[in-house]
Amino acid sequence: MSEMIKSNQEQIRLRLQQLFQDANREDTHLLSLMEQLLAENERLKQEVIKLRSASQAKLGSQMSSKLRDALRE
Repeated sequence: MSEMIKSNQEQIRLRLQQLFQDANREDTHLLSLMEQLLAENERLKQEVIKLRSASQAKLGSQMSSKLRDALRE
């Protein structure tokens, strides 16, 4: 995970904790939900990277096949 993303997530956590302190209360369910959403976001980002990589590899192999077919002719 990039440092900027980690920094943004930490800022979100700190600001939410500050809001809870200012309100003199804490909502553990909300904190848990936020952690789940951050984890899901990271998982989806990794999946996008994986799918883009697979898509580019497939496109590259298709171009190679076309080139091979052209060379055979």
